[in-house]
Amino acid sequence: MERETTCCFTGHRPNKLPWGEDETDRRCLELKEAIRRAVEKAYDRGYRHFICGMARGCDLYFCEAVQALRDARPGVTVEAAIPCETQADKWPEGERERYNRSSTTTTGAVCSAGTGTWWTIPLSSSPPWTAARGERCIPPPTP
Repeated sequence: MERETTCCFTGHRPNKLPWGEDETDRRCLELKEAIRRAVEKAYDRGYRHFICGMARGCDLYFCEAVQALRDARPGVTVEAAIPCETQADKWPEGERERYNRSSTTTTGAVCSAGTGTWWTIPLSSSPPWTAARGERCIPPPTP
């Protein structure tokens, strides 16, 4: 993908969000809507390839927003930038299922450690890598 049409995102984990893991909280719903609007705005400005770090919390909200955009608009791809193959192994079961569902429906996956079918990138975490690949980085909305 061309850097000029690539957008990345990284954001807060549940322990940094005022509502924690309660995604029914009004503030969480407002944040998800703000992320959805930011993704739509990026699309309207010509961005078609989106990279997500796949961490719990805002990263997964972003990934899900881009996947919804992909279902509604043409030409959208979403790439999972996964820092290691075991990233979700110790997450709560529901979050692991969400992660697996999200990561298996992305256009591609990049893993910064290990081998296998993923590409190898020489960084220990995804945010610096995603920011280097994207022309635009959507800042996390303030919770």
